[in-house]
Parts: sequence; C-alpha cells; structure tokens
Amino acid sequence: MSVKIKNRIIVITSAVLLFALSFLFVVLPKSGYSDSERRPLEKFPEVSFDSIVSGKFMGKFDTYTVENFPFRDGFRGIKAFASKYLLMQLENNDLYIDKDGYIVKIQFPNEGSVENAVNKLNAVYDKYLKDSNSKIYLSIVPDKNYFADDFRLKPDYEAMVNTVKDGMSYAEYIDLFSVLEIDDYYKTDTHWKQEALVPVAEKLAAAMGVQLSGDFTEHTASESFNGVYVGQAALPVKPDTIKYLTSAAIDRAVVTLYDNKTTGEEMPMYDETKLDGKDGYEFFIGGGNLGLLKITDPDAQTDRKLVIFRDSYGSAIAPLLTGAYSEITVIDTRRVNPMVLGMFVDFNDADVLFLYSSLVLCDSSEIK
Repeated sequence: MSVKIKNRIIVITSAVLLFALSFLFVVLPKSGYSDSERRPLEKFPEVSFDSIVSGKFMGKFDTYTVENFPFRDGFRGIKAFASKYLLMQLENNDLYIDKDGYIVKIQFPNEGSVENAVNKLNAVYDKYLKDSNSKIYLSIVPDKNYFADDFRLKPDYEAMVNTVKDGMSYAEYIDLFSVLEIDDYYKTDTHWKQEALVPVAEKLAAAMGVQLSGDFTEHTASESFNGVYVGQAALPVKPDTIKYLTSAAIDRAVVTLYDNKTTGEEMPMYDETKLDGKDGYEFFIGGGNLGLLKITDPDAQTDRKLVIFRDSYGSAIAPLLTGAYSEITVIDTRRVNPMVLGMFVDFNDADVLFLYSSLVLCDSSEIK
C-alpha cells in the first residue's frame, strides 16, 4: 500500500470519527449530571451580546462541550490509565493514590474559606447560643491528607485549627486528630468508617461529661461500596465495605426528619435502600443530604440533650452517642437555613457540638 493511500485512509478515518462524535454530541440528550463524579455538569451558556463580547460565553461553552462530550467517562478512564501507568504520574484529577490504595484529594487549606466558615458559625452562636446556658464544644475532623505518606499533601493543619479555635473561643475544643489514623477512613471515599469511631465517640462523650451506652455490635451492610473518589479518579480500584454498629440504645431510638417541616417524619437510623443509590454513605442517617433531624431515646441514661452542628461526617458518629443523651438534634446548615432553627430547636440546657471536617472548612461556600 502506497504512502498516499495510507494518508488518505488516515484523513478519511479521522474525518468520519470527528463527524460522528460531533453528530452524537448534538443529538444525544444531556443528563446535566455525572453519576461517576457525583456533580452537576456545565449547562449550555446563555447567549447574550455582553457574554459574547466579554468572552464569558466561549469560556463556558468550552467547558460545556468538554463535560458533555460523548463517551466522556470512557475517555477519562483512558486518560487516567495513561497518566498513572504509562507516564507514571502520581496525581490525576487532583487525586493521589498512596502505596496502600488510599485515594486522597489534593486540597490545601484556604485561609479565607476557614475564616468564612468561622464567621457563619459565629452568626449561629450570636443568634441562638450567646445568651443561652448551653455548654458549647468544638471538634474538627481531619481529612485523609493529614495521614498521607506523601509530604506534598501535608498542609498547615495547625494554622487551620488555630484559626477556628481563636475565632470560636467560646467553645471548648476537643482534639480528634490524636485518636484517628488513615485506616479509620474508606480508601475510595472522603469519609471515616463508623466501625472505627468508638474511640472518637468515647473522647467526645468524656469531654462533654456523659458516658456511652452499652457495647456495640458490628454488622456488614455492603461489601461493594465505591466512594466518591472512584468516579473522580476514573481508575479501576477495589471497592470498600460498609460496616455499621448497633447497640440496645441505637435499636430502640427513634429518628425523626424535619427539614423545614413543622411535623416530623420518622426515618431509619440506617437505610439499606441507600446502599444501591448514587452514594452508599447515605446509609448513615442520610449522609450529608439532610438538614435537620432528631434522635430520641426515651430510655436514655440521662435526660440531657445534645445539638450537633455538622457536615456529612456527623452522620456516622451521631448514632454512637445515642443513649448518652435522651435527644440528639443533628443540624447541617449546608442544607437548612440557620435562621429558621428557632422554630424547631430549643438550645437552653443543651450541650452544643460544632463538628466539621477540614474539607468543609477549607471549602465553606455551602455553609449557610
């Protein structure tokens, strides 16, 4: 075969592929959401004279075409495989996989974001807690970067903790960094494993002057949990196993979901229907998608009440404190406007725990 014919075949094949992919891009429906990455995709930008002249239209259109391209996940997988195994790059899509298979997101503390989080939590304090007789506590959950074996992933956590402690000086700080290690986290997800959190719950309970109720029994919910980092990394990895803990107090407790509803709706502590959904971590009282719920235990050791301001990490730890309190109110101000909390929560004579992960503190735009 002559060089001329080979060149023609290459040109024709390339043109056919380009046309076919372009055609598919136009005719195929756009879902607007990436299940693998668990995030919304760029929508077709609004066309206006100002957006075209300023260049914003083309910038957003470029992102729109990339994020909605046909067979995008397949191309992402090829790119990730080539980066890791052919180019021997340690990072891909801002994710790093250590020697033990833990996937870590490269995210350094943003001082402005941390201060923003503190300001928003202070607004809650000023509105509901400043003139109450509540005992207030503060804890920060370190992300996996803190335990990573690569020195490049070691941001200044001490500065971040000090910023929060100094900005919330009214709260007693409970250090959790010393009772956690990387094995306490899922390899494929951001979150910690509930079965590893008994020492964390014991430390929180001791600092707040209560005692955990009884022994815990471990169960397996799912042996195939692909965390959020699996889709983002676009690489084949071994799934995690979701395990959970029960006790007499957890079994008898009643969980009521409010989320801006004056009449609550009963829900399970552990929801097996969520295991096959987009995010298996929602198995633990909704993961990070519920704004306001209460856990009540009429047979608790005490009549004390606890209010937890939290992000998704609080979903796994809150059940373990059941029995130590007669009522635990769990609030995620990323999902519920804090200005309406007075309609649902009585803060008087309650212990209040601000429990936030370093990931959320360093990206606090969602906190209301």
